[in-house]
This record gives sequence, structure tokens and C-alpha cells, in this order.
Amino acid sequence: MSVRRDRDVIAAWAASPDGRALFLSGLRADGECRIWTKHAKRGTYPIWNIGGRPFSARRIMWELLGKELPDDMDLVNTCGNLLCVAHTVVAPNALAAQTHCLRGHPLTEDNLVASVTTERRCLVCHRMHSRKAVARYRARKLAAKA
Repeated sequence: MSVRRDRDVIAAWAASPDGRALFLSGLRADGECRIWTKHAKRGTYPIWNIGGRPFSARRIMWELLGKELPDDMDLVNTCGNLLCVAHTVVAPNALAAQTHCLRGHPLTEDNLVASVTTERRCLVCHRMHSRKAVARYRARKLAAKA
């Protein structure tokens, strides 16, 4: 999903006072930091779901403050506390500058898999990983029958 569409989804959600109040109830003040107390990806990345889709809590906080995030930029934490959503700055998006995946496949529009994060995933590699996962699953099922 595009950054512009994400911005529209967040803006529509933020117009609801109930959603905004529920989001802000997940923050705890710790000095100048605002610590995210709800769901975090792998215990480090603050996440908030809107319409069943996960969004960065930092991104939502940025939008709630009325700031715009350019399409080619990303938010970076500056205070060292990964759960803090208050200390963020705009930085160039390292993933946007990436032109090829780790295996050398081009990251063009026709070779990307939809991702809930800002990560751009290679379709060729995704299919390869899926085939290997299916093969492992089938091997486990055959071993269980034997």
C-alpha cells in the first residue's frame, strides 16, 4: 500500500475522537518520553492496528501532531528508547533507496509483494521461500504418517 494511501487511512481514523483517545491511552509519560505500553513487534517496534492493518505507532503519533511525512522519508527514534513515540525525526528512507534485493533481483513495481511495513519484499524470493516452506511442511506430514 502506498504511503499516500496510508496517510489517508490514518487521517480518517484520527478524525474519530474515540480512536484517538484509545490510541493516546496506550502512552505512558516517562520524563520527556512517551512510552508505548500496548502491542510492540518483537518487543521493540510500537504497533497500532487500524482496520485490522498494523501501523507504526510513531507514524500515527506524527500524523496526530499534524505533521506530514514525505513519501521518500521515514521516522527514526532519537532517544534510544525503542518504545518511545515522542522523540522522532525525519530521515531518508534507506529502504526506498534500495534497488535490488539481497539475491540481486530488481525491486521494481512488478516484482514486489505487498507488505504491512515499509519494507519492500521481492516477489521472486517470496515465492522461493514459500516453495521451501511447503516442502518442509509436506516432509513433516510424511514423517508423521510413517
